[in-house]
Amino acid sequence: MDIRHIIIGVYLINDMCNTFYRSKNGRTKVRGTSINDIINVMDPNRYQEIINNEKLNPTFGQTKEYSNVYYPEILRLEKNQEVDGIQGNTYDADEQNSIITQNEEKMASQIKIKDNYIYAGMKSTDFINDIYFELFINNGTANYDIYWLASRYRSIMENQQFWGLGLVYRGNIGAATMYSIDGTNTSKEYRLRPIVILGSDVEIVESDLENHNTIENAWEIKE
Repeated sequence: MDIRHIIIGVYLINDMCNTFYRSKNGRTKVRGTSINDIINVMDPNRYQEIINNEKLNPTFGQTKEYSNVYYPEILRLEKNQEVDGIQGNTYDADEQNSIITQNEEKMASQIKIKDNYIYAGMKSTDFINDIYFELFINNGTANYDIYWLASRYRSIMENQQFWGLGLVYRGNIGAATMYSIDGTNTSKEYRLRPIVILGSDVEIVESDLENHNTIENAWEIKE
Protein backbone atom coordinates (compact mmCIF):
# COMPACT_ATOMS: atom_id res chain seq x y z
CA MET A 1 0.00 0.00 0.00
CA ASP A 2 1.12 3.59 -0.76
CA ILE A 3 -0.60 6.94 -1.43
CA ARG A 4 -2.96 5.22 -3.87
CA HIS A 5 -4.10 3.07 -0.98
CA ILE A 6 -3.98 5.48 1.98
CA ILE A 7 -6.87 7.34 0.35
CA ILE A 8 -8.91 4.14 0.01
CA GLY A 9 -7.20 1.98 2.64
CA VAL A 10 -10.04 1.76 5.16
CA TYR A 11 -12.57 1.08 2.41
CA LEU A 12 -10.29 -1.49 0.79
CA ILE A 13 -9.57 -3.42 4.01
CA ASN A 14 -13.25 -3.59 4.96
CA ASP A 15 -14.35 -4.53 1.45
CA MET A 16 -11.74 -7.28 1.10
CA CYS A 17 -12.66 -8.80 4.46
CA ASN A 18 -16.36 -8.74 3.62
CA THR A 19 -15.80 -10.19 0.15
CA PHE A 20 -13.61 -13.06 1.33
CA TYR A 21 -15.27 -14.03 4.61
CA ARG A 22 -18.98 -13.17 4.59
CA SER A 23 -21.49 -16.00 4.49
CA LYS A 24 -23.20 -16.89 1.23
CA ASN A 25 -26.67 -16.31 2.65
CA GLY A 26 -25.90 -12.77 3.81
CA ARG A 27 -26.48 -13.54 7.50
CA THR A 28 -23.05 -12.27 8.40
CA LYS A 29 -21.16 -9.11 7.57
CA VAL A 30 -17.42 -8.81 7.85
CA ARG A 31 -15.03 -5.87 8.13
CA GLY A 32 -11.45 -5.28 9.10
CA THR A 33 -10.33 -4.75 12.68
CA SER A 34 -9.98 -1.05 13.55
CA ILE A 35 -8.09 0.71 16.33
CA ASN A 36 -11.42 1.53 17.95
CA ASP A 37 -12.22 -2.17 18.24
CA ILE A 38 -9.11 -2.47 20.39
CA ILE A 39 -9.63 0.77 22.34
CA ASN A 40 -13.21 -0.13 23.18
CA VAL A 41 -12.11 -3.23 25.11
CA MET A 42 -9.12 -1.66 26.82
CA ASP A 43 -9.05 -0.60 30.43
CA PRO A 44 -10.02 3.12 30.22
CA ASN A 45 -7.31 4.18 32.65
CA ARG A 46 -4.65 2.35 30.67
CA TYR A 47 -5.83 3.98 27.44
CA GLN A 48 -5.46 7.42 29.04
CA GLU A 49 -1.95 6.51 30.17
CA ILE A 50 -1.04 5.57 26.59
CA ILE A 51 -2.31 8.72 24.89
CA ASN A 52 -0.80 10.91 27.61
CA ASN A 53 2.62 9.26 27.38
CA GLU A 54 4.81 12.18 26.27
CA LYS A 55 7.68 9.90 25.30
CA LEU A 56 5.75 7.53 23.02
CA ASN A 57 2.86 9.74 21.87
CA PRO A 58 4.03 13.33 22.45
CA THR A 59 1.70 15.01 19.94
CA PHE A 60 -1.49 12.94 20.26
CA GLY A 61 -4.56 15.19 19.98
CA GLN A 62 -2.52 18.24 18.98
CA THR A 63 -3.07 20.23 15.78
CA LYS A 64 -0.33 21.68 13.58
CA GLU A 65 -0.47 23.91 10.51
CA TYR A 66 1.75 23.42 7.45
CA SER A 67 2.24 25.51 4.32
CA ASN A 68 2.92 24.36 0.76
CA VAL A 69 3.00 20.63 1.47
CA TYR A 70 1.73 17.49 -0.23
CA TYR A 71 -1.34 15.72 1.13
CA PRO A 72 -3.61 12.73 0.36
CA GLU A 73 -7.03 13.64 -1.04
CA ILE A 74 -8.82 11.79 1.79
CA LEU A 75 -7.68 14.58 4.13
CA ARG A 76 -10.34 16.88 2.67
CA LEU A 77 -13.03 14.52 3.95
CA GLU A 78 -11.64 13.70 7.39
CA LYS A 79 -13.24 15.28 10.44
CA ASN A 80 -11.14 17.88 12.31
CA GLN A 81 -8.71 18.26 9.38
CA GLU A 82 -8.39 21.35 7.20
CA VAL A 83 -7.14 21.91 3.64
CA ASP A 84 -6.86 25.46 2.25
CA GLY A 85 -9.27 26.82 4.84
CA ILE A 86 -11.98 24.17 4.35
CA GLN A 87 -12.56 21.71 7.19
CA GLY A 88 -13.55 18.12 6.50
CA ASN A 89 -16.67 16.71 8.13
CA THR A 90 -17.39 13.36 6.45
CA TYR A 91 -15.26 10.57 7.90
CA ASP A 92 -13.78 9.57 11.22
CA ALA A 93 -10.41 7.84 10.98
CA ASP A 94 -11.95 4.37 10.73
CA GLU A 95 -14.74 5.27 8.29
CA GLN A 96 -14.95 5.24 4.49
CA ASN A 97 -17.82 3.99 2.33
CA SER A 98 -16.62 4.86 -1.17
CA ILE A 99 -13.49 4.88 -3.33
CA ILE A 100 -11.58 8.12 -3.84
CA THR A 101 -9.34 8.50 -6.87
CA GLN A 102 -6.02 10.35 -6.78
CA ASN A 103 -3.73 9.82 -9.76
CA GLU A 104 -1.23 12.58 -9.08
CA GLU A 105 0.42 14.35 -6.16
CA LYS A 106 -1.48 17.30 -4.74
CA MET A 107 -0.03 20.28 -2.89
CA ALA A 108 -1.99 22.57 -0.58
CA SER A 109 -1.15 26.15 0.33
CA GLN A 110 -2.19 25.39 3.90
CA ILE A 111 -3.29 22.33 5.85
CA LYS A 112 -4.09 21.74 9.51
CA ILE A 113 -3.54 18.22 10.80
CA LYS A 114 -4.84 16.84 14.09
CA ASP A 115 -2.57 14.05 15.31
CA ASN A 116 -4.20 10.72 16.18
CA TYR A 117 -1.12 8.47 16.12
CA ILE A 118 -0.91 5.91 18.93
CA TYR A 119 1.97 3.58 19.72
CA ALA A 120 2.01 1.17 22.66
CA GLY A 121 3.35 -2.20 23.72
CA MET A 122 0.34 -4.16 24.91
CA LYS A 123 -0.09 -6.41 27.98
CA SER A 124 -2.96 -8.61 29.09
CA THR A 125 -3.72 -6.19 31.95
CA ASP A 126 -4.36 -3.43 29.40
CA PHE A 127 -7.71 -5.04 28.56
CA ILE A 128 -10.97 -5.49 30.43
CA ASN A 129 -10.68 -9.24 29.80
CA ASP A 130 -7.71 -11.45 28.88
CA ILE A 131 -9.58 -12.85 25.87
CA TYR A 132 -9.08 -9.56 24.00
CA PHE A 133 -5.33 -9.72 24.50
CA GLU A 134 -5.46 -13.15 22.89
CA LEU A 135 -7.79 -12.15 20.04
CA PHE A 136 -6.13 -8.88 19.03
CA ILE A 137 -2.52 -9.19 20.23
CA ASN A 138 -2.01 -12.99 20.07
CA ASN A 139 -1.01 -12.96 23.75
CA GLY A 140 1.91 -10.68 22.91
CA THR A 141 3.85 -13.29 20.95
CA ALA A 142 5.98 -12.28 17.99
CA ASN A 143 5.27 -15.32 15.83
CA TYR A 144 2.19 -14.10 13.99
CA ASP A 145 1.69 -12.10 10.83
CA ILE A 146 1.56 -8.32 11.13
CA TYR A 147 -1.93 -7.17 10.22
CA TRP A 148 -3.50 -3.93 9.04
CA LEU A 149 -6.00 -1.95 11.08
CA ALA A 150 -8.83 -0.33 9.15
CA SER A 151 -7.91 3.05 10.62
CA ARG A 152 -6.04 6.01 9.14
CA TYR A 153 -3.32 7.67 11.20
CA ARG A 154 -1.91 11.18 11.08
CA SER A 155 1.32 12.08 12.84
CA ILE A 156 2.79 15.54 13.43
CA MET A 157 5.78 14.39 15.48
CA GLU A 158 8.96 16.24 14.60
CA ASN A 159 10.63 13.39 12.72
CA GLN A 160 7.46 11.49 11.75
CA GLN A 161 5.11 13.79 9.84
CA PHE A 162 3.10 11.29 7.90
CA TRP A 163 -0.19 9.65 6.99
CA GLY A 164 -0.54 5.91 7.38
CA LEU A 165 -2.68 2.95 8.35
CA GLY A 166 -2.73 1.22 11.70
CA LEU A 167 -0.86 -2.01 12.44
CA VAL A 168 -0.69 -4.69 15.10
CA TYR A 169 2.75 -6.29 15.26
CA ARG A 170 4.84 -8.27 17.76
CA GLY A 171 2.64 -7.30 20.70
CA ASN A 172 2.41 -3.63 19.73
CA ILE A 173 -0.15 -1.29 18.21
CA GLY A 174 1.18 1.38 15.88
CA ALA A 175 1.07 2.46 12.25
CA ALA A 176 2.87 2.10 8.93
CA THR A 177 4.10 5.31 7.31
CA MET A 178 2.67 5.48 3.78
CA TYR A 179 2.81 9.11 2.68
CA SER A 180 4.72 12.11 4.03
CA ILE A 181 4.24 15.86 3.68
CA ASP A 182 7.29 16.02 1.38
CA GLY A 183 5.56 13.68 -1.09
CA THR A 184 7.48 10.53 -0.14
CA ASN A 185 5.61 7.27 -0.83
CA THR A 186 6.22 4.07 1.13
CA SER A 187 4.80 0.70 0.09
CA LYS A 188 3.87 -1.99 2.63
CA GLU A 189 2.32 -5.44 2.47
CA TYR A 190 0.70 -7.04 5.52
CA ARG A 191 -2.22 -9.30 6.45
CA LEU A 192 -5.87 -8.68 7.32
CA ARG A 193 -7.73 -9.68 10.47
CA PRO A 194 -11.49 -9.77 9.88
CA ILE A 195 -14.26 -9.13 12.39
CA VAL A 196 -17.45 -11.09 11.73
CA ILE A 197 -20.76 -9.44 12.62
CA LEU A 198 -23.55 -11.96 13.10
CA GLY A 199 -27.11 -11.09 12.15
CA SER A 200 -29.98 -11.76 14.56
CA ASP A 201 -31.25 -14.56 12.31
CA VAL A 202 -28.02 -16.58 12.38
CA GLU A 203 -28.46 -20.30 13.04
CA ILE A 204 -25.82 -22.81 14.02
CA VAL A 205 -25.31 -26.46 13.20
CA GLU A 206 -26.21 -28.32 16.39
CA SER A 207 -24.67 -31.70 15.62
CA ASP A 208 -22.04 -31.09 18.30
CA LEU A 209 -23.17 -29.19 21.38
CA GLU A 210 -20.01 -29.40 23.48
CA ASN A 211 -16.31 -28.55 23.39
CA HIS A 212 -16.55 -25.45 21.21
CA ASN A 213 -13.37 -23.95 22.59
CA THR A 214 -10.98 -24.79 19.75
CA ILE A 215 -10.78 -23.96 16.05
CA GLU A 216 -11.41 -27.61 15.22
CA ASN A 217 -14.60 -27.69 17.32
CA ALA A 218 -15.88 -24.18 16.65
CA TRP A 219 -19.55 -23.54 16.02
CA GLU A 220 -20.55 -23.94 12.38
CA ILE A 221 -22.96 -21.36 10.93
CA LYS A 222 -25.77 -22.69 8.78
CA GLU A 223 -25.74 -21.44 5.21
